[in-house]
Amino acid sequence: MELTAIIYLFIIFLLIAWAADTIPFIKTAKRISGLSQSSLKTIQSEDLDDTAKQSVLLQNSLGIMKHSILIILYTAILIALLLFFLKVSEFISPLNFDYLSNYLISLSGIILSLVGFLSYFLLKKIYVRLRI
Repeated sequence: MELTAIIYLFIIFLLIAWAADTIPFIKTAKRISGLSQSSLKTIQSEDLDDTAKQSVLLQNSLGIMKHSILIILYTAILIALLLFFLKVSEFISPLNFDYLSNYLISLSGIILSLVGFLSYFLLKKIYVRLRI
């Protein structure tokens, strides 16, 4: 049963790594960083009066909040995807949700998740090199 669980979880981690790679985390984080840098430049600017600075800082803070909520939403999607795959495991006879969730919080499960994610990005890098 443990080998089946390892193979199943490895495939799940590859799929979640693909989903995490597809979701624009980095693009959203760069937008937050850009808005933060814009806010710093606005604060340091001597050309703008205080009311103009207030409106620019308000727009930037709303943009930062919007993109932060997007990152939380993306993370929730990945967690929901993981829970979905764990629930689907009920249909594979030797596996069940409790066994897989207990395995995930063990040291072996954490190492397996790291290996799964690293394998995905390594396979992606090899695919890109061979494709070119």
